[in-house]
Amino acid sequence: MGVGVFVRPGKVIEKGQMIGAYMGEVLKKSDEVIARSIYVFDLEGTNRGSKSMEVIVDGQTHGGWTRFCNSHCKPNVEVYPEQVGKIVLLVFKTAKRITSGSQIFINYGRAYFEDGETMCLCSAKRQPHLPPGDEQVKETKETKATKRARRT
Repeated sequence: MGVGVFVRPGKVIEKGQMIGAYMGEVLKKSDEVIARSIYVFDLEGTNRGSKSMEVIVDGQTHGGWTRFCNSHCKPNVEVYPEQVGKIVLLVFKTAKRITSGSQIFINYGRAYFEDGETMCLCSAKRQPHLPPGDEQVKETKETKATKRARRT
């Protein structure tokens, strides 16, 4: 697990706050860069208007701080697509109150770990593990999120 992102000392983020968006180059499934980048975020689901969509964003060269969030089987932040005009944002919204100094976690989804080379190292279990299947992961009703990356 990388270093990650933490709430600043002396600050608290309340439940339900939008704290950021995953930024980067929007890709098509056929793009070669998907296999090479370690910051590809693949999100399938529906936006709040019930429109079905798939969004693939590569944050490697144009990404912001959200690309450094680590995965946890019990995340404190949920990610969902939000369309504003013709722009689709991958919005990060707090699922619970996050206290000062706490790490911000999302759930990459089981598919991220199914390559057999990467295991989840979160504190939900004492040893490296596969996260629960997507149907068991508590997520927003609007989306199933997976983050894909290749560790080198």
